[in-house]
Amino acid sequence: MNILVVIDNYPYSSYVIHEISKIALNTWCDITLLGFPEKRDESFDIRNSSIVKTTIDYLQTIISYYDGNFCPYNLPEKIEFSPKDKNSFIFQSKKGRKKLKAVICTGDYIDGILNQVREVKPSLLVIGCDKNTNCKWRGKDIPALIANKVSCSVLIVKENKTPEEIVCCLDNSHITQESLELINQLSTLYRADIKIVGIAENNTMKVKVEKTMKDLLMYYLKQDISVWLEVVDKSVLPSFLNQVAQKDIIALWVGQQSFLKKLIPNDRINNLINNTPSSILLLR
Repeated sequence: MNILVVIDNYPYSSYVIHEISKIALNTWCDITLLGFPEKRDESFDIRNSSIVKTTIDYLQTIISYYDGNFCPYNLPEKIEFSPKDKNSFIFQSKKGRKKLKAVICTGDYIDGILNQVREVKPSLLVIGCDKNTNCKWRGKDIPALIANKVSCSVLIVKENKTPEEIVCCLDNSHITQESLELINQLSTLYRADIKIVGIAENNTMKVKVEKTMKDLLMYYLKQDISVWLEVVDKSVLPSFLNQVAQKDIIALWVGQQSFLKKLIPNDRINNLINNTPSSILLLR
C-alpha cells in the first residue's frame, strides 16, 4: 500500500497522523507526507518554517508507534529538506524497508496535491478537515474538490469520530483486493463492524449485486471476519446515506464504471463530505 497524506499545522492533521500511524503499523505501507506552509509567497524560508517543524514531528510520530519493535522506516538524527523544484522541498529516508518521505509545497493547494498524486501514484490519499466548519481545510473546500479530481481512493478523516460500523455501498463494479484491505484496516483501526450494502435498481441489477455480495461474504468468512449484509433500493439511497453518515464511516465504490458513480454525482458526494459528521472513504 502506498499512502499520500496531506498535512498542515491545524489540529485535524495531527489527528490524521495518529490514525495513519496505526494503519502503517499493520500494513508496512509506503508513506509520503505533503505539507503546505501558512504563507505561500517568495518570502518562504525553509529554515524557519513552522510546517517543516510540524512535518518532522509527524515523521517522528509515525516511527514512535513501533515502540521498540522492528520498524520498516528509518529516520536520520537530522532531517533536512532539499529543493525539489521551484515550488517544493523534499526529504526522503535513504534507508529502511519501506519508503518514508515528506514534501513541502509552497504553491497552490490543489495543484500541489494533484502533482504529488501523479508523481507518487498512491493507492490512498488521506486528508483531514475541521469538524466545526463543514469539512474545511485551511478554510476552503479542499477535501471535496480533491476527492472529485483524483483517480485513487480517498479517505477524508473527521476528528475524534469513532464509528460503530464501516458501511460499504457497492454495485456490480469491479472490486479490488486493495479496496477490501482498506476497509479491513479501518475496521481494525476503529474496532468497527463491517456492513456490506448492495444497491439495486431492477431485478437484473439485483441478481448481479447479490452475487457480488455472496462472493464478498465468502471472502470475509475465509478471513474469519463477520459482516452484515443489506440490499437497498436506489430510490432511498440518498436518505439512507445521510442517515448512516451521522454515526458510521461510509465507503463508496465510485470508479468511472461504477453504477454508484451515476447514482451519486459529484455534488451529492460533496454534500456528504461537507455536511455529515463522519469520515468518508471513496474507493476507486
